[in-house]
Amino acid sequence: MVSRHGKHILRSQPINDPAGSVSGWHIYRKLTWLFASGIRGLIISHASSTSEIPKANYTNMAAFECLRDIGLEDDARRVAHAVSQYSTYQRICKTMAGGEFSRAYAFGNDPKRHGDYAEASPCEIMSLPQSRLEPLLVNYATQRGFQNRFDTRFLSFKQDEKTGTIESVIEDLITKQKTLVRSKYLCGADGASSSIVRQLQLPLHDLPGGGLSINLLVEADMASFLRTTFV
Repeated sequence: MVSRHGKHILRSQPINDPAGSVSGWHIYRKLTWLFASGIRGLIISHASSTSEIPKANYTNMAAFECLRDIGLEDDARRVAHAVSQYSTYQRICKTMAGGEFSRAYAFGNDPKRHGDYAEASPCEIMSLPQSRLEPLLVNYATQRGFQNRFDTRFLSFKQDEKTGTIESVIEDLITKQKTLVRSKYLCGADGASSSIVRQLQLPLHDLPGGGLSINLLVEADMASFLRTTFV
């Protein structure tokens, strides 16, 4: 343990691996297919656990093909629902129980398009909420050479120009203890406000969006309103 400016920085030997890496939690989806390659590393998240709310749930066929490649498709399907079971249509209406202005098939549910989707992929589109997918990926990663730390945030990094080794400083949000981690790679997946992006001074170009989109999580018994309405 080394004391610097009154703060302890640990040298984490288990992660001091030439093929090791440090990454943010939300890069799981992109790193999952590297876990089976023998790469060791550390994944950190400032959150205290995997997601408690659904967040993104639409999981397309290509994503399920990737899950199939690493042997997770069956596990994922067990906690998912076919899109045809919950979102046959896209509806435009004034109120949830009111009259419709428009209704159109969505996500390949049009009977005329079934063949196109079946021919394009052996997998199907599923509703797989993030709250159900993340535990599967954490379990998969931690059994294949990756350590996981929740309640941990990334502070800074520097790279040795001679060896290429990256030294990252991370902080335990509970104990406030700082740890020095050496790795070959550093992956950031914390969005446009990424501290890694800021330190690298990478330019970001914000383009106009396609319109306002709001996601709401509501728990309510709507059975009486939906008896004759298909959603």
